[in-house]
Formats: sequence, C-alpha cells, structure tokens
Amino acid sequence: MARFQYRLRIANKERGLMMQGLDPLLERIPAHITSRWSFNQTQMLLAFLIPVIDATAPHVAGFKPNISFFLAFDDEKSCKFYGQEALSIICQYIRLKYPNHILVLDAKDGDIGASNDGYAKRAFVGYEADAVTWDPYLGVAMKAQALKYKGKGFIALGRTSNSEGTALQNLQLKDGRRVFEATVDEWLRAKKDGCQIGFVAGATHPDELGAIRKRVGAALLLVPGVGAQRGDLIAVVNAGFCGTYGNMLINVSSGSLYASRGTDFAEAAASYMQNLNDTIATILSRG
Repeated sequence: MARFQYRLRIANKERGLMMQGLDPLLERIPAHITSRWSFNQTQMLLAFLIPVIDATAPHVAGFKPNISFFLAFDDEKSCKFYGQEALSIICQYIRLKYPNHILVLDAKDGDIGASNDGYAKRAFVGYEADAVTWDPYLGVAMKAQALKYKGKGFIALGRTSNSEGTALQNLQLKDGRRVFEATVDEWLRAKKDGCQIGFVAGATHPDELGAIRKRVGAALLLVPGVGAQRGDLIAVVNAGFCGTYGNMLINVSSGSLYASRGTDFAEAAASYMQNLNDTIATILSRG
C-alpha cells in the first residue's frame, strides 16, 4: 500500500479536510435501530454506522473509529465481543468499498518494547489502518514501530481538545517551552528519520494549534473538537492549514453522527459534513 502521507495528500485534494469520526454511543443511536437489533449489538452498530459511512464518504477524506467506543459494547463475562466484531467488519468494509479513503484507528496506544509490537500489529495488520493515534508520554519507544511500519502514520497526542488536558499539557518547563511543545519537538526527530509522524491538535485551543503548526511545518495535524465540542472551524483552518494538501484532517464525530435521531440519520450526517466542507472552501478562497 502507498505511503500514508501520499494517500493523505490525494484524499485531501479529492474530498477535502474533513474526517468522519465513528464514536457510537448506545443511548444516542436512533431508536428504530436499537429496537430492531436489541438482540445483537454487532448488527445494531453495523445498521447505524455503515449508512453513515456510505452517506458521508463523498464529503470526507477518511474515517476515524475510536476503539474505546466499540469496546463499550463488549460483554466480557459472556464472551460476546459485539463491539470488536463490529469494528473489525467496519474496517474491512471501508478498506474494500473505499480504498482511497484514509482509515485512522483512534486507539491512543503507547508503551514500550514488546507491548508496542502488539499495539502496532493490531492497528496495521488486524484493522489495516493507515495510521494510529499514539500517546507519546512514554518517550520515543514507539519509534521502533514507526520505522518497522514506515508506510504507516503515527499520530502523537500534542495538544488535546479536552479542557482537563490544560493543567498538564500547558505546564511551562525551565527552558520556556510548554509540555506539549516539548513533546512535539521530541517526536519531530522521528519524522526526520523518515517516519510518517503527525500530531493531534485540538480545535478548542486554536492558539496552541497554531503554535504546533509553527513547530512542525507541513506535518499532519489531526484536529478533533469541531462540532459537539464547539471548536471554531474558521480559527482552526486559519491556524492549521499551511497552504498544501496532506497536512490536515479535521475530525467530527458526534455532530454528524447524531445530526438526526430519525430514519434520515445518514442523510443528516452527510448534509452536516457537506456544510462544513463548504465553509472550509469559503475560508480558503479568502486566502
């Protein structure tokens, strides 16, 4: 498969900067689906997410399933792994039907040694993802996997979108840098060695997002927080887009997934994403 950065550039150019997040919550899935498939939550998830994928595909560069949302559907005591089964099927579906779309596994993995071997194998062999989100705070031990899977993307947490992250991530170090800036600087070394490195930069903190962009040049920024978290799309594009394709993915999950609770849920998701794309086109046309 072609290298992640090349695939991303083509996906951005053809379908824009938006990414559809797949974060299913049982209580927010339309009632006509939950009542029909109450006996099999794997089928419930597929009945909800596959139509959203199909409807939004023309308007997004790719899809980002968050593994933790799927794990919540598993019943470990009875050995019924509905969520993991659904995630596996969904990833296979995206790969087969939308081979030119980017697939990012939002796992926020990160450890050392052999643990990383398992995480990377799950993401890139098991789910056939193009990229995986990674917790960088155990240092650059993951660099070994980034070198092993050189065609794949590793997206390190830079400045996350949640408000709770401020206390730690914005701590100032003795050299004047903030923790998130020092983290980004450390991972940039791996990028210089040929690894496909990107960074999470939350839409809810556009100043910090801009600070990351200045440090990383044209590297990928994965931007959560537009939509339900009310990140400012105009501020995000102005701070994060650096004039070329292949450097930005703006993720929306809840805003589009739950744009409607009725039978038109998929069409509503597509309309939501198309409107965001239209807004971005307007922003970029202004220079």
